[in-house]
Amino acid sequence: LDREGIGFLVGVEVPDPITPGLDIEVEMGNEQVVYCFRTHVARVDYTDEGIFLVIGLASKVQRRDNRRRAFRVALAQELTLHEQATHQAEPAEEGVAGELANVSWTGLAVYLDEAHPQGTLLSAAVELEGEAIDYTFEVIHTRRTPGDARFLHGCRLLDLSAAMEDHIQSAVIRQQMREVYARELGLPATPETTAERAPLFEAPDTTTPEPP
Repeated sequence: LDREGIGFLVGVEVPDPITPGLDIEVEMGNEQVVYCFRTHVARVDYTDEGIFLVIGLASKVQRRDNRRRAFRVALAQELTLHEQATHQAEPAEEGVAGELANVSWTGLAVYLDEAHPQGTLLSAAVELEGEAIDYTFEVIHTRRTPGDARFLHGCRLLDLSAAMEDHIQSAVIRQQMREVYARELGLPATPETTAERAPLFEAPDTTTPEPP
């Protein structure tokens, strides 16, 4: 932080469009809250530690809750993903194995053995509430997670119909309710536990089994 603005370490190279004077829109925050503002690129500093992008300070900042976190649930599920050249293109016949990590109202996260660049289009059949639907999604960011050799890909769902949006929202809310129900019973609030041992609106069986 200096007189010109705030500096961020961006790695070893800067994307081509990023030059001093460029107007940009910034979102920064954590899993609870996001701050949004418009500003400009003040300068680009090349150091031994890496490249620092310095952006100007903004006079108007908007604060909003991170809605994806508020409406997101962890769901483990094996997937076969297919790349797509464009939104309208047919998915590639050869698929890659992946694992679903979580789902939200607007996106999902998947583990893959290899990192796919931002902007990659993928499609997969995802089962929610017992119904498998083909979804198309775009990779927004990729990162490693501690203790896992795979890459976690955060993706945005694309081309959702009203019915698909309703289905995802209903599935997420139902899973959240299962997790609340499981915690009230003192069970681990995991997808496997809540799905198998605490179904939505289904009380545990307290009847005494018949003797053999």
